[in-house]
Amino acid sequence: MLLDGCLQNVRAWQPHIAPARLLDMATRTPATLLGRPDKGRVAVGCDADLVVLDRDLKPRMTLIRGEIVE
Repeated sequence: MLLDGCLQNVRAWQPHIAPARLLDMATRTPATLLGRPDKGRVAVGCDADLVVLDRDLKPRMTLIRGEIVE
């Protein structure tokens, strides 16, 4: 299962978790544990690697180093 499926499962099992908290758990927490402050968040000095999700947590767009990839 890919990360979007995992996010959807957690959302179904624990609907009280706010979407922002859910995404933080899936991005910033692992980056922090790996000692990668340049990953898992949007901030100056961080990699511009992003996945844009819709309301159903399905990926709609991916950016690597700030560039849209197909």
